[in-house]
Amino acid sequence: PENTDLVNSSISDIYQDKDGIMWFASFGGGLFNISTSFYLGETPDFIFYNRENKKFPSDLALSIQEDNRGFMWVVTEDAIVKFNKKDATAETFGKISGLDQVGFSEKAIVKRQSGEFIVGTSSGFYSFYPDRIKQTEYKPNVVLTRFLLFNKDVEPEANSSLQASINATKEIVLTHKESVFSIEYAALDYRNPAYIQYAYKLDNFEENWNYVGTQRVASYTNLPKGTYYFRVRSTNSEGIWFNNDRVLKITILPSFWETGWAYLLYVLAVLTVIGVVITIFIVFYRLRSRMQLEQEMATMKLQFFTDVSHELRTPLTLINAPLENVLENGNLTKQDKEQLEVVHNNTNRMLRLMNQILDFRKIQSNKMRLRVEKTKLGDFIVTCSANFSKIAENRNIDFRIEDNTNGACFWIDKDKIDTLIFNLLSNAFKFTDAGKSIIVSVSLDNGDAIIRVKDEGCGIPKDKLSVIFDRFTTGYSLSLTKQTGTGIGLSLVKEIADLHKAIISVSSEEGIGSVFEVRFKPGVAHLEESSDVIICDEELPDENKEQEILSMEKNREIPTVLVIEDNDELRSFLVSVLSKKFNLLEAPNGEVGWERTLQEMPDFVITDIMMPELDGIGYTRRVRENERTSHIPIILLTAKTDMESKLECLKIGANDYITKPFSMAYLETRVENILEERRKWQDKYKNDLLKTKTSAAQKVAEPIVPKPETQDDILMRKLVEYIEKHMDNSDLTLDDVLDELKMSRWHLTTKIKALVGLTPNEFIRETRLSRAAKLIDEGEYNMTQITYMIGMTDSRYFSRTFKQKFGMTPTEYKNRKGK
Repeated sequence: PENTDLVNSSISDIYQDKDGIMWFASFGGGLFNISTSFYLGETPDFIFYNRENKKFPSDLALSIQEDNRGFMWVVTEDAIVKFNKKDATAETFGKISGLDQVGFSEKAIVKRQSGEFIVGTSSGFYSFYPDRIKQTEYKPNVVLTRFLLFNKDVEPEANSSLQASINATKEIVLTHKESVFSIEYAALDYRNPAYIQYAYKLDNFEENWNYVGTQRVASYTNLPKGTYYFRVRSTNSEGIWFNNDRVLKITILPSFWETGWAYLLYVLAVLTVIGVVITIFIVFYRLRSRMQLEQEMATMKLQFFTDVSHELRTPLTLINAPLENVLENGNLTKQDKEQLEVVHNNTNRMLRLMNQILDFRKIQSNKMRLRVEKTKLGDFIVTCSANFSKIAENRNIDFRIEDNTNGACFWIDKDKIDTLIFNLLSNAFKFTDAGKSIIVSVSLDNGDAIIRVKDEGCGIPKDKLSVIFDRFTTGYSLSLTKQTGTGIGLSLVKEIADLHKAIISVSSEEGIGSVFEVRFKPGVAHLEESSDVIICDEELPDENKEQEILSMEKNREIPTVLVIEDNDELRSFLVSVLSKKFNLLEAPNGEVGWERTLQEMPDFVITDIMMPELDGIGYTRRVRENERTSHIPIILLTAKTDMESKLECLKIGANDYITKPFSMAYLETRVENILEERRKWQDKYKNDLLKTKTSAAQKVAEPIVPKPETQDDILMRKLVEYIEKHMDNSDLTLDDVLDELKMSRWHLTTKIKALVGLTPNEFIRETRLSRAAKLIDEGEYNMTQITYMIGMTDSRYFSRTFKQKFGMTPTEYKNRKGK
């Protein structure tokens, strides 16, 4: 019953016909049968005949019997039905056929030897011979009686949609606004109209007939334009269907927007739009050409500044390096040292200006990336701004610095924020007269930090406000100092703010002053993924604000294990157990496993040997032969225990094999041990790559690269040689390395991470710092020279990263070595 429609039905009678088919009379479910294959243990196939599928006139079947001709006679509550098994048609004999209005009883039909049927009722019984009963063949005519628009009768009129009576009309024409109409109909059989059944459909709109029982009205709404044919048919009073279709043609006229004139207007409108688009495109192309020319001119300017900066850096280095040496080692008087420190500070300022132009060039070529660290923003801004105190004193300007952050920390790139503050204050001092004030304030607003630089200068004209951050835009004519500028200072400020995802704004009024405001967001979630997050030992992330960062870093350190097993239960079990300690991937066979390996690059693979499509042996060979995947450790699971199978597993490059059945604790331990051995190997391999020796001829540091016995060794040798060759190039980026090695970013990052446990950028930095340590040991160069020799342009950044690697500053490292 749970698989049938008989859950809420009662079986009234059961009968097995001459063909062995079981027939059931259901009080509530109608008539159905079931094949005798049910007795043979096969799934039963129920066939239903009821009022719902219009194959049986009633759902209240009480008794069932078969006559000599194979017809099934079914007694319902108030009628007797003759059912043809072959074509599933039924003839109903009720009150109109001569039966009184009586109630038949359940299982109250019997067939006598003579073929006579006797049917019991609540007040007597009927007897009849089935082959002598014939139904009337009266075929009633169907007429249309009413036509309604919006549920209102339509009277025949000259200006109406209905010109004559609906039954005398063969076609009705309606406008698109007459969208709701109804048609009433009737069959002319007066014996018992209540038993007449109807069906209708609308050709070109409906595919199937609508069987509506005794309902005598058809309604339609919102028909699209077109020609339709309404058809209606009926049974007679005894329920026999006839092909007595009555047809009415209905035409729905289109709206104006669907006529030919409308389509002509559409075409004209489209042509007009195309003409406008072409005109706009021509204008846009001309503007684009002009902008391209201006961009090329701006690029030439920037390239000129960059070239000049490169040329000036060498003489400035030759000035700064001896100066640092004199300050550190020279026997100077206090007055001389103070004067030389002024020279040293201004030399660093010139270097900063040169680096500013180079930084802007990097930003324009998308090679600039942030190195953010947690910083007490207020203290840092105070330190950066204090450099202008002497200038304010000399020019008699009231210069104030206000810190209202209460020691709040934010993640910033110190070098770039220092450049931002320097440019904002330089701009403020350039346009502020003596006796006026300049205020630098740092405050908090809804968790954000706001740096505000306010001056009482000459202000910015309104027509300049919209382009104040554009490249090469200057206000030389308004400058009180009459200093010429490069026109990239505020543009660089905007670029640095954008890199930090900060919002910069300016408000100004001529003759009163200007206010530049930069709003920084807390945390690092808003920064680009390419940004380097530096976490120092003494500045651990705040638990409330940076917990998400630590969690992400922790998840990256969890190894990813790929389980390849064709047995679904075993694979699910392995995944559920190992997922407690590792990130899990899974595959049902070696072919899918190979695709997932290329896509996900797992840290470890556990695979069965016997699998369809691609077995474990073939999969392992592919992994070991492919340059991208050759480093991945593999454990093979096998049911074979003979020595030959074990040797084959090891020969193809598997790290281990485990025979079935096996202990999960043993499998987990082997995976952990192999990964630990892999990490130790990574450290050793990295140290060997970064180990340097001094060339007697050139006195430069050169890496000792392992003998290139494998594809991985060859790759690392090429990488180290390229880094060493371009060690002094401060503009060296990962894109340059990718171009040299002809590899994708994802491929190289995955491979380097697997071999030495570092990203490519981290490995480049480690190589630079190892070279710096060797140069310090040699003692032939000062710190400034070493900084530029390893491709770093900022001594503070060099000192900070050196301390992160060696635990001490370069000077402390030099003193410890006794140099």
